[in-house]
Amino acid sequence: MEHTEVKPRLRWHLCAAAFVPFIPLSVYLYLIERFSFHAIAFESCVVLAMSVLAGAVFVMMLPISWRRRALALFIYVPVLSALLFFYAFWFIGVFFHDGI
Repeated sequence: MEHTEVKPRLRWHLCAAAFVPFIPLSVYLYLIERFSFHAIAFESCVVLAMSVLAGAVFVMMLPISWRRRALALFIYVPVLSALLFFYAFWFIGVFFHDGI
């Protein structure tokens, strides 16, 4: 019976870990570009780190053993950081027609 309760929770946490990090980064990029604030590299790094941390929270709550969670985080953090880095360039290019 417990096995049937774990699957929806596992799916929920995996979906949240995949999509939640894009929300704070998208809001930050929208506000920076829309209201012509000057982006500071330190602020951008902080927002990127907060976005990764938002997803890492859901990875840490996965109903799996702690070793698998540690391995998942070891893989999740660099992969998501790279994805968010390229997503930021894509977001600015598509939504604001502004490129490098």
